[in-house]
Amino acid sequence: MLESITPWDAIVLHAIHDAFANPTLDAIMAFFTHIGSAGAVWAAIALVLAARKSTRIWGIGMLVTLAAVGVLGEIALKHLVMRPRPPLFDSALATSVVKIPASPSFPSMHAGSSFAGAAFLALVPIGLDAPNDAKVRAAVRAALRVAPFALAAVIAFSRLYFAVHFPTDVAAGIVLGIAVGLAGGFATRTAMKRRGPRQEVLPA
Repeated sequence: MLESITPWDAIVLHAIHDAFANPTLDAIMAFFTHIGSAGAVWAAIALVLAARKSTRIWGIGMLVTLAAVGVLGEIALKHLVMRPRPPLFDSALATSVVKIPASPSFPSMHAGSSFAGAAFLALVPIGLDAPNDAKVRAAVRAALRVAPFALAAVIAFSRLYFAVHFPTDVAAGIVLGIAVGLAGGFATRTAMKRRGPRQEVLPA
């Protein structure tokens, strides 16, 4: 099935390159693709949560969630599907800015781990003591919910920008990540409820 989609995927990658590629964006996208490698930025957030007593269970839960999406995507699906990377399908898509990974292409684990982290964080309660204005607090809460997904989206797009993943690889990674992230988040929330009343644990 993926073989029939691949030529269309390649057309999208060429369109992205023609529309956006430039040295400045190369540097910006390289930064985001590097912090998304192996879920590094999300693991860092999880470790910060785990280091605080009030958020320790959430931090541990997020680490377990990231490990789970890694096992499912990197170890299971990639080696089950064994899809070649885009530059191996079309050499014109090769880039010198980032190294082409040796692992199979499907699914994108930059997208998988990023959206797993963002979906998990969407379920972490946010505590706000300030500002006093309820509308401002609501706006800040909304921004804190949206920010992880915005970061995840940029990281996922960086993989398309450098043509190291096909669009369907990234789409599959997003679906996998959100599913595992929500599962991990709800499981952690259940564990928190068993410990006592819900606490708002992420001060802004």
